Amino acid sequence: MSHDPHVTSETNISAYFERVFRSARRGYMPVHRYDLSSSGAPGVFARNFWTSVTTPLRDQTGHLYGALHHAENLTSIVESIWESGLSSPAGLTMDQQTWNFLVTTLAREVLAHQQARRNAEQLQHALTSRIFIEQAKGMIAAREGISIDQAFARLRQHARRHNVPLHDVARAVVELGLSV
Repeated sequence: MSHDPHVTSETNISAYFERVFRSARRGYMPVHRYDLSSSGAPGVFARNFWTSVTTPLRDQTGHLYGALHHAENLTSIVESIWESGLSSPAGLTMDQQTWNFLVTTLAREVLAHQQARRNAEQLQHALTSRIFIEQAKGMIAAREGISIDQAFARLRQHARRHNVPLHDVARAVVELGLSV
């Protein structure tokens, strides 16, 4: 492998940021190892793997006004990859750069999957909450002979007065017959 004396870490990082800003898409740097000291054990370090993530920030007109740059710990993902049989780049027929690309790509896919799962769970919770709220509004309106808007106002008042989430009040109305 030849080394180009004109290519430095700074030129690689500059090229990375330019790519992210030009594409207007989130960018991930290759996985790198950066160990952290273990708690309570001076001089003992735990193996950690990270990727740097950059998200370009644009206004409504598309003008770039900044970037959010942070590190994500990929240690559990990298260790899972190793446990699945890809124990080290030395045991595979690929160079270090290809290995880093593979691990980074797999880690990005795992992170995207985890985020999609969190989003789905949040949407499901919101849908379930909304169903209980709508049912409770209907039950209160029918029981009290008031409008749906008035029923919702009562739900909201009860939740605020008792410092309880609206979803929990609605669920109690539907499942336990709570009167508000």
